[in-house]
Amino acid sequence: KLINNLLDLTKLEEGKMRLKIKKVDFVDYVNSLLSSVKPLVDQKEITLYFQHPPHPVDITVDPFHFEKIVLNLLSNAIKFTSKNGRITVYIEESKSNIKLIVEDTGIGIPEDMLKNIFDRFSQVDGSLSGTHEGTGIGLALVTEIVRIHGGKIKAESELGKGSRFIVELK
Repeated sequence: KLINNLLDLTKLEEGKMRLKIKKVDFVDYVNSLLSSVKPLVDQKEITLYFQHPPHPVDITVDPFHFEKIVLNLLSNAIKFTSKNGRITVYIEESKSNIKLIVEDTGIGIPEDMLKNIFDRFSQVDGSLSGTHEGTGIGLALVTEIVRIHGGKIKAESELGKGSRFIVELK
């Protein structure tokens, strides 16, 4: 998986990845991905919430590649949220955009590291997160996939209180 992610990141950065775009109901799509991480969430005794409009939200994405965005953000939220914590996934819709927000009550990210977390091989200081290790390519891959979909991503965080990742698509 790591090798495939590195290859995908390289293709994206070189402009060689082509999307296979299709219209999906974003609520159903995200809900199915949440179901796939439910065993991990349950194992860690984390509460998972999903808030979305009460109607289908159609969006045009490459479902295969967009899955990497959702699962990476969820994986990080699970990794950095302790037992009895909370993860909330929101879908917000306006006339001009759709936002996917992944918010957790995890350890948070130091302010001085927030600006670099989307860079390749960037990681939050391991001493803050204990034994949580990673490669530092997940968020770089997410950023490139969001970019190729014509969107933006940003992070907000408060140390000790959690993080919030916002993906905005037109």
